[in-house]
Amino acid sequence: MPKKELAMKNLILFAVVSVALTRLACADTSYLLIQGPFGASSTTETFEWKVNYAHGSLTTGMDLMNAVFGTPIDTGNLYQSTYEIFSAGNNIQGANYIDFNTTPGDPGTSLFTISLTLGGTTVQQTDAFDPSWNYYVAGGAGSGNAGPYPSGSWTYANDGLNSRALSDGSFDGWVFGDPSVPVTISGLSPTPTDFAGATVVNFGVVPEPSSLVFLSVGALLFLRRRR
Repeated sequence: MPKKELAMKNLILFAVVSVALTRLACADTSYLLIQGPFGASSTTETFEWKVNYAHGSLTTGMDLMNAVFGTPIDTGNLYQSTYEIFSAGNNIQGANYIDFNTTPGDPGTSLFTISLTLGGTTVQQTDAFDPSWNYYVAGGAGSGNAGPYPSGSWTYANDGLNSRALSDGSFDGWVFGDPSVPVTISGLSPTPTDFAGATVVNFGVVPEPSSLVFLSVGALLFLRRRR
């Protein structure tokens, strides 16, 4: 192989690897946990996600939920004849919310989780909001006096989905139970090690390892055609 062609090939491969590594270096990671009676005979099951995203592309708890379940849309139906119901996902994996913001012309800005569907099982709060889905966080921040939240331990969130602020390495958890008695998230602490088996979601520009392989092969094929 001529030295000039070999040098060009190495340069292209170096550029491909550099671009991919730069994209990975600019990525943030946040974690989502959902724990509730999804199992047989309403036994408790826990689901976890590790969400990788370009810095700044996800900023709120709502963004994190959207990365896992999809962006919710207004169903046109009302909850308790008052609150608009928003829905995301499907009957296998999905989420339903109500919008506490009743200002006309400003829908979907204050969503509250009322049901979650995982593995085809839906767990929905009662009309009395007891039991309901309770929001816990670790790391990141919130609005006003709500944050920043300490890392390393779950804290009951004094925030809604839209005011909850993510940060690199932050954790969000939803647990079904009595809202007047904060429940304990069992089985997993808010550390990356405890989420080693989580489902990985690559949101936006974060490449998977296989993407780097495909890019490298593509560069080699391009050079072969030029020969």
